[in-house]
Amino acid sequence: AVAITTTPVAFGIYRVFVRDPADPEHGGWAGGGVRVRDMSAPGHHISDLMLGSPDVPPSFRRGSALVALSTRDVFPGGRLDVFYELYDIAAGARYATEIVVRKPGGGLGRALSRLFGADDPVVLRFEETAAPDADGVVRLSREVSSGLPRVEYEIEVTVRVGRREVSQSRRF
Repeated sequence: AVAITTTPVAFGIYRVFVRDPADPEHGGWAGGGVRVRDMSAPGHHISDLMLGSPDVPPSFRRGSALVALSTRDVFPGGRLDVFYELYDIAAGARYATEIVVRKPGGGLGRALSRLFGADDPVVLRFEETAAPDADGVVRLSREVSSGLPRVEYEIEVTVRVGRREVSQSRRF
């Protein structure tokens, strides 16, 4: 895992270069756009969403969860966990979480699929009491499927604490 300190930015460009130390001719790079959110503002926050599975190497440990480094893996047995962190929630606070997994897209084809129930999203809801760790972070890993077909999905996590709601979504 690589950690880089940066300031919040609405849109930035990144490039990561990796070379084999034994053979500098072998390696590769990845890059693209990135948004770095400001988590220092008052109120509750939710991290980016990551996929995880206890059975998929290579993974890295974040708290008690193993998170996959690749966001497009198909996990053994169709198991898919979504990992996220909640910030600035007081210990003992009650909160509600809703996770929605849906196929992205739109148009007439999706409308017809919905009409006949072939494109219904998977919706999971939880009522919980916050138990942040020593850093004040609530780390959660939720199994959201067992056997979803191999296609692209959009996962949205919404957390309500009192009257305040925060959400995060991502395509995988």
